[in-house]
Amino acid sequence: SVIAVHVAGLLQRAMLAVLLYLWLQRTYRMEAALVAAVTAVVVFTCDNADTVFFYHQDAAFWGVAAGLAATLQLEAALRAQTSRPVWGLGLLSGLLVGLCFLSKQTVGLGMTVAVPTLIAIAVGSVRGAKMGLRQLLPFAAGWSVPVAMVWGWLALRGALPAHFDQVFLRASSKGSLDQVLPRTFLAAFSKPYLGFAALIAILLIVMVVFLPRLLAGYRSRPDAPSLRLAGLGFGLMLAVLLGQYALSFPRALRYVAVYGALLFPLAAGAGLF
Repeated sequence: SVIAVHVAGLLQRAMLAVLLYLWLQRTYRMEAALVAAVTAVVVFTCDNADTVFFYHQDAAFWGVAAGLAATLQLEAALRAQTSRPVWGLGLLSGLLVGLCFLSKQTVGLGMTVAVPTLIAIAVGSVRGAKMGLRQLLPFAAGWSVPVAMVWGWLALRGALPAHFDQVFLRASSKGSLDQVLPRTFLAAFSKPYLGFAALIAILLIVMVVFLPRLLAGYRSRPDAPSLRLAGLGFGLMLAVLLGQYALSFPRALRYVAVYGALLFPLAAGAGLF
């Protein structure tokens, strides 16, 4: 019945909050992880385009579960005394990513690419490239189990070619496969407010990661005046770009863009000078 489906959806959403909390508390304090998990589920539940039994929830559930399993796999691989892959947690993370891929191909495709890539890079940077690549074996094996079962079932009924055509080739709400892959990067240039957010993100990365390293010893360097000019030029360039985006904004966001165009260069200039 409809009530039973809603109850199952609510239980799944509660489990989603628990998984998100268990994942976040491995890195952040208990209080922060709890607030983030509750906030995420409340925002997700209040989405008017979503319901408690919609397939988007399944993709989010399997994705968060896969993230937690991949984190545990990464921690186990870094603690391991041998160079063998972590099979148990690797199979589990691959299995969960495979279920996410089958639930929603756009989100699942991103998970299929991101999770093994990040695991391989993280382990490889500490334990060596061979150790990082070996972690992909259990992931691939786990991912193949649910995907092979579904694709085999479709093949037995002669529906596999139509499935591939519908999922990967024909245009859908997100586009075909060649449109989905670069969508994250191209979307930032198609809408002004996304471009504005991308510029802010780039600036924050520069200020948080690179600027402190630059300021650590720049005053004793002979090219310190050049660095001041470079910082000033960067600030002016950012102000011009944000000003261009501000012209396309609604009135409320326009003020945010204008003040951002003024404050960010000032902050960068104050740090350099």
